[in-house]
Amino acid sequence: MSMRLDLPWLEPAWQRVQRSRERGRMPHALLLTGPRGVGKRHFARALAAALLCAEPDRSGQACGHCTPCGWFAAGSHPDWLELEPEEPGKAIRIDAVRGLCQTLTLTGHVAGQDGVTRRVAAIRPA
Repeated sequence: MSMRLDLPWLEPAWQRVQRSRERGRMPHALLLTGPRGVGKRHFARALAAALLCAEPDRSGQACGHCTPCGWFAAGSHPDWLELEPEEPGKAIRIDAVRGLCQTLTLTGHVAGQDGVTRRVAAIRPA
């Protein structure tokens, strides 16, 4: 699973998010919109990796070598959740949404560079 944002057309959006993060004004939720295939999912995963990373680089991207990055790359980070329909074209089941909401109320397992534990989720399609 890629942890770095390597899509130059998304760089302005990345910089806006990083400025919010640097100011301590990171929103509790983001809605990523755009045409199909532009890289929204890639952006979401890169941001999640960065938020969960113990040592993000100067650009705010995940380092790729700390323990949380290893978990993320393996698809087993306990604080990263993705919610999608069970079958393509179907709706996300309400029980799955309730389960996600319940999980998000729990404290994260590992603190990021800022010392904050967090859980990060992506809901697709939103």
